[in-house]
Amino acid sequence: MTAEEVTLGFFRCLWDGDLEGALSWCSPDAQFEFAPSLPYPSPAPMRQALQSIMQDMYTKFDTEMGLQVTVEHLMSKGDDVAIEYLATGRLRDGREYRNRYLTYVLVQEEKVRLLRPYTDTAYVSSTLLHSA
Repeated sequence: MTAEEVTLGFFRCLWDGDLEGALSWCSPDAQFEFAPSLPYPSPAPMRQALQSIMQDMYTKFDTEMGLQVTVEHLMSKGDDVAIEYLATGRLRDGREYRNRYLTYVLVQEEKVRLLRPYTDTAYVSSTLLHSA
């Protein structure tokens, strides 16, 4: 399996809110590096990071519309993968969410070992972390 296939498998589970499915694509010691401006320890064990994301952010989305994700670019060189995607959706308070992400993924032995997302963290904070 290629590093790109592993990355897509991981993200599909993550975007569907399937914690255990996402973790099945990860090495036992996988780490998530949050941006310093977000209120999470970094690096964090993958399970802890994904639980926080699902609890603190995914719950803000309208349950009928949910989170919609479009992969725009996927590139790799060896174990290093870059994935750019657009996440959109309607929040429970009626506001629209639209944010672009670029994430570095390190894949080793067909497992995600490291995840380092880049995005507009001020927007994430104001719409997902500090909203009703």
